[in-house]
Amino acid sequence: GGVLNCLQWMQQRYALTEQDVFLMHTSLNFDPSVWELFWPLMVGGRVVIAPSGMLESSALVSYMAAQSVSCAYFVPSQLGVLVQEQRLSECRSLRYVISGGEKLPLPVLREFQELSRAELHHSYGPTETAIAATEWTCEAGADRVLIGRPIGNTQTYVVDEQMEPLPLGV
Repeated sequence: GGVLNCLQWMQQRYALTEQDVFLMHTSLNFDPSVWELFWPLMVGGRVVIAPSGMLESSALVSYMAAQSVSCAYFVPSQLGVLVQEQRLSECRSLRYVISGGEKLPLPVLREFQELSRAELHHSYGPTETAIAATEWTCEAGADRVLIGRPIGNTQTYVVDEQMEPLPLGV
């Protein structure tokens, strides 16, 4: 149920179409692989699987451009390596990049926005929440990276050490 809720929310939020191409490059053991595989297929889109061993960022960028990838997921550390690849701007078909699984550094966000017209989204959520719990659309000129707001049909709480709710804004 949690996975279905997440996929339905993702579709409402991003509105993938049958023209979209999602890059699948994470391990099937990593929960975002569910997005990479099932989300585009549920709308008739295409999944392109990065060839195994494609570890060099320049090769991955070339593959994305050649395959007209429109959506991709990267952990922030990998995104940080990709933004060092100045050729990221060649991926003109890229519409959305979702980054999560670890803290997204502000310099990576800024470098990405300088290189790409694609929207960058910061996703947060432990695997137990069925992939994501919150999402934030990275804003141009942001002075910090936010965890974001709860995805659809969910609620989030910030609690202290005694599991007591903290006030809004904390």
